[in-house]
Amino acid sequence: MPEKPIRDAYRACIASNFILTDRDPASGVLLPHPDALAYENVWAGDGGVIIQAMDRMGYHREAESMIDYFLARQGKDKPEGDVLSAEGFFSGDVILKWMNQDGFVLWAMAEHYKLTRDEPWLRRVAPQMVKGCDWIVRERARTKS
Repeated sequence: MPEKPIRDAYRACIASNFILTDRDPASGVLLPHPDALAYENVWAGDGGVIIQAMDRMGYHREAESMIDYFLARQGKDKPEGDVLSAEGFFSGDVILKWMNQDGFVLWAMAEHYKLTRDEPWLRRVAPQMVKGCDWIVRERARTKS
């Protein structure tokens, strides 16, 4: 990138993402934190955006590790609101569970594949992606008037 301001912003984004990332000692996956001071937990919405930024900057292995965190948590917690089931729902580890978290993680996974074209990875995660989509379809169908 020839323009210094753009190059500097790019470098700052990379540094920030790595500074805000911890490695889970139990599983070894990377945990994307949105803020160094206020949020020690992992929010799926912010995590999905961080994953996409890492992928767009070429850090595919790191993005995949962050995705693995959400894959391991799928179905553990249901979001707040009028929902019946956690089955298929992707969430972070915060107390508040928002319904849009599932979509953020699915979006990050789709973008990861779009950027990497890693077919073995897609085959491995596709069943869980489908479960995440099924959660959205099932819960929306239940509450439509």
